Amino acid sequence: MRNNITMQSSFCRLLLGGALLSTSVSSHATCSQADLTGTWMVSGVSTVTYDVPSNAEASFTNFCKLKVNSAGVFGKSGSSCQTSIGTAGIEGKMVIGKTCQVKAFSMKAFAPNGLELYTFTVDYLSVDRSKGNFHATGNKGSATTGQPQFIWVGNKL
Repeated sequence: MRNNITMQSSFCRLLLGGALLSTSVSSHATCSQADLTGTWMVSGVSTVTYDVPSNAEASFTNFCKLKVNSAGVFGKSGSSCQTSIGTAGIEGKMVIGKTCQVKAFSMKAFAPNGLELYTFTVDYLSVDRSKGNFHATGNKGSATTGQPQFIWVGNKL
């Protein structure tokens, strides 16, 4: 029985070591601007502090489609977000580095009539080793700005 436990323990250590190695290898992926080109489906959650003095908050879900060109630009004609509070066209520009980190960038949201609603900041966006997924966070300091803080996950079609 003891040998079986030792074998399982060694096997678990081997699996854990492999997982850690693959994690460190994935962090060394090399990316280029072309890796962002295409259509991305994004989902996430946003929380907005709508009454800063009393710290009152509301949360809503986001489902977005980003159509990104070879320069990293996505425009309101091909990109939009459906949220639990309505639909918005969005536009912005992403620039990716060799380490698969996208530099912080601003996005604008527009009402269906084209009126600009607000601008928000994607503070962190990282593309994974497969270059088919990303995770992002944005609007640090939202408690003082009143802008929605968000967490997104994106999948490339």
